[in-house]
Amino acid sequence: MAGGKIKYKVRDGIGYIIINNPEKMNSMDKDATEELFSVLESIEEDDDVKVVILTGEGDRAFICGQDINTFRLSNLRDGKRLLRAVLKLLTGLESLSKPVIAAVNGLALGGGTEILLACDIVVASENASFGLPESGIGVTPLWGIIRLANVVGRHKAKELMMTNDIISAKEALEIRLVNKVVPHNKLLEVAEEIAHKIMTKAPLAIELIKSAVNRELLPEGDAFTSNANILMFKTEDLKEGIDAFLKKRKPIFRGI
Repeated sequence: MAGGKIKYKVRDGIGYIIINNPEKMNSMDKDATEELFSVLESIEEDDDVKVVILTGEGDRAFICGQDINTFRLSNLRDGKRLLRAVLKLLTGLESLSKPVIAAVNGLALGGGTEILLACDIVVASENASFGLPESGIGVTPLWGIIRLANVVGRHKAKELMMTNDIISAKEALEIRLVNKVVPHNKLLEVAEEIAHKIMTKAPLAIELIKSAVNRELLPEGDAFTSNANILMFKTEDLKEGIDAFLKKRKPIFRGI
């Protein structure tokens, strides 16, 4: 199976998902989001797939969040549709019965970091870097707000989301955002080694481990962050943030 912006193949029990939009640093848009969710649905029903490896095309980026143009919305209804689609994807990834290994091959910004938060194990290239820059254009990290603190702690989560700092793979390992950091040319090999190790274990036990560990990730947070973000889509600050980003200038926010 292959889509325009999502590549997918199965080999030896591993489902390989590749975000294929290298011209835009593997950023996600409406089509890519829908394609990826469709692939997850097919994986759920495919007994031949035991483990999934998710990565990005090329050497520059894993996923650099949402395409900036997806935030140009004409009304709140469009904003609701966007947030529902993104939450549907992230929830689908997190609740998939098969383990998902993120192989982070480069920049993981915004939605890229949020997608890896929905994965089960994260292996990063030593060239990878991570960040949540959403507040710099006038919105908030949708999934980061409700998942990042569970991984790195409240103080570090707020620091990353409020400052928009980009951190290295080394620091990501230190704060436990990733499981391993490996040489760039060994990234897929290490991810596959972990996948094959998992595949030797009892499938029902692996599924139960995943669902049991995730059991306290309650859906109330999804609804809260979704409703809060909808209001952000009509602010003047968001318009200013998008314009500044596209024109490569510093934004001037006014809190309106």
